[in-house]
Amino acid sequence: MTSIESEHGVAAPKPAKRDTRARILAAARDEISVHGVAGARVDRIAALARTSKERLYFYFRNKAAIVAAVAADNSAAFESRVPLDPTDIIGFVGALFDFYGSQPEQVRLWLHLLLDVGGEEVAPDDPRLTWLRERAEVIREAQAIGTVHPGWDPVMLFELLSSLAASWVTAPLYVHRLTEFGAGERSLQRHRDTVLAIARRMIRKAPNAA
Repeated sequence: MTSIESEHGVAAPKPAKRDTRARILAAARDEISVHGVAGARVDRIAALARTSKERLYFYFRNKAAIVAAVAADNSAAFESRVPLDPTDIIGFVGALFDFYGSQPEQVRLWLHLLLDVGGEEVAPDDPRLTWLRERAEVIREAQAIGTVHPGWDPVMLFELLSSLAASWVTAPLYVHRLTEFGAGERSLQRHRDTVLAIARRMIRKAPNAA
């Protein structure tokens, strides 16, 4: 088997091609985090990636394709960093809270993607849909074993828990300063404890449960 052939006999991208594509995606993430989707410019992305616009368009047909790839790549990276276990949904919420707190650039990117292109339809085979369906299936497993109330819609619950976990980093600084404990580590820990307490109550009883 040659160095650029996969174990299944299908030619794999050459390392140089993979590196160029990875640089473009990394540059696009930085560009979108700073300028948003609407303000992101392809020429700046190409310059940050140390390639030409012509070369960039070899990998992505337009800016929309770059944005979609960044979103899909971001979802894949997120999934590998914060696993969801049907036996420990609260552990997932805590890990997600910590992840967002330690990765503010990921939150900025997520917010830009949500606000700028979150209202657009995606293709049925979009990796983000696949990823979300897989997460919803884990919630269904949790419902089957009794760790989550069966009355919840799995996708709705996952989205609500994710938003709850992001509530510390998405709140402006002045909001934290107005809390009883201020904006320091004590306030952060109190916020985390409160998020987990709310999440525990949420998964035990669906909104429409008696």
